[in-house]
Amino acid sequence: MTDPSTVSLTSIIDRPDRACIDVDSRVFHPRKQTDAAVEFAKRICRACPVITDCLVYATTHDLQGIWAATTHQERRADSDKRPLTEGAPPQ
Repeated sequence: MTDPSTVSLTSIIDRPDRACIDVDSRVFHPRKQTDAAVEFAKRICRACPVITDCLVYATTHDLQGIWAATTHQERRADSDKRPLTEGAPPQ
């Protein structure tokens, strides 16, 4: 897994090979989150070489919108399923 401390928005945006480089950011923040709109955004993400960093960044910062082919709700549900790290106090 990518170390969250090494991932920044700049490190993602500066990647010229990211799949979303020429895509309007509103695609990833659709006004109406219809199944078609969400799937369209996810399809762009799935082919991206930056998907792991994008997921780490979005999860670490609890971001809204579609990042790394996941919705905010999907990332929250996944983080709720992860076990606590050893030594970390429960929240």
